[in-house]
Amino acid sequence: MNCCVREMKKDFATKLVFTVDVEGKKGVCELDEQLHLVKKGVDCGLNKILDIADTNKIKVTFFVDVYEIKKQFGIRPVQRLTRYIYDRGHDIQLHTHPGPFFDYKRNKMFQFSHAEQEEIVRTGAKLIHEWTGYYPEAHRAGAYAANKDTISVLKQTGFKLDSSYFLGHRNCKLKDDFPYYNELYQMEEILQLPVTIYEFHERPCVLRQFLKPLVSLKKIDIDACSLFELREAISNAVKMQYGTVTIFMHSFSLVRTNDTPDVDDIVKLEKLMRWVRENEFKTMTTRELFTNATSVLQQPAHKTLPQVRQHINLITYLLKRLKRRI
Repeated sequence: MNCCVREMKKDFATKLVFTVDVEGKKGVCELDEQLHLVKKGVDCGLNKILDIADTNKIKVTFFVDVYEIKKQFGIRPVQRLTRYIYDRGHDIQLHTHPGPFFDYKRNKMFQFSHAEQEEIVRTGAKLIHEWTGYYPEAHRAGAYAANKDTISVLKQTGFKLDSSYFLGHRNCKLKDDFPYYNELYQMEEILQLPVTIYEFHERPCVLRQFLKPLVSLKKIDIDACSLFELREAISNAVKMQYGTVTIFMHSFSLVRTNDTPDVDDIVKLEKLMRWVRENEFKTMTTRELFTNATSVLQQPAHKTLPQVRQHINLITYLLKRLKRRI
């Protein structure tokens, strides 16, 4: 595969964008503990993500949920981790889960009016600017819950890119305005960098000519995908000449829900980033992306999805089919 990938890259360069949503996971890993987190002697916090990225010379975009300063731990932990990431040379941008700061009964952007969303964005951007000296210009709505007002507000407040679009997700209210599935697209002069999705086809080797594949849509996500799926989805997107591929994870992705280190995900991230480096894929942050938007937007648009095909045993296949019918 490596030779093939290198050959493909002579003709064009898909931009891989590693993104991390920086937020707490209630009851498991709140934001104030995540920077230098060690569980059972294993580094598994934000610092570990940064170390793996730096080892492979990959710059990552971190969308920070600054509104968590209204939680019990206050402003200092969020300020410290934001500044730490920025000082290490990575991309700091805005992530909006406005509930803790504005209204605990509403935590999705589309639940707020245009004027309220403007206040949310201005407040978050101001905090990041105070902490780093950089005014964020890219945004991702928490739970992908952006709507038309969100895009309008981003334009009014000087933002250049949004990464909230997720095909088929119930919280994403941008679907009627978006003509492409995975491609970078301009919406009201705001670049939209979608969460990259692919078709996952599962079928057994036995009787494969008589059995239809089980097809599901998945996003390219460190938590949700195997290393095989991540490599295949990225490789196939490159073969299809996608302009961009978004690789998704959370700041708590290296911690399991039982409060132990997720060694599998640590190894997976290490192997994926090493594979990206060894194959000389082009990586970009969101800041680099909107700075070079003209050349990226010239890539051909796609209305088809990358596919990943995997063989599963017959019993697993039949059980999955049965479950879908129930």
